[in-house]
Amino acid sequence: MSSGQSALTKKENGKEALLLEIYGKEECPLCDKAERAVNETLRKLDGIPIRLVKHDIERDAALFERYQWLIPVVHLNGEQAALYRVNKRALTKRIRRAWKSVR
Repeated sequence: MSSGQSALTKKENGKEALLLEIYGKEECPLCDKAERAVNETLRKLDGIPIRLVKHDIERDAALFERYQWLIPVVHLNGEQAALYRVNKRALTKRIRRAWKSVR
């Protein structure tokens, strides 16, 4: 898992993209699985602009202290959307609700 922004940053009708963040670390099978589930979900939500940011908790002491036993964690617009495992159906619903609320 590398830190930084994904190429999935988009805008639609001048509205800011939703922010989806994955907190994890390198050599973490659950983190890899969560990232794959997030990417599969995002491919199905092509009409919704989403900015995907991945955080490697081992590169930030504060993030490591907060999440060391909880990863992977997924946040949508600053709120926890998944912990340990990503339920693609539940994540899809949360993203659609979030997008409707900003439109």
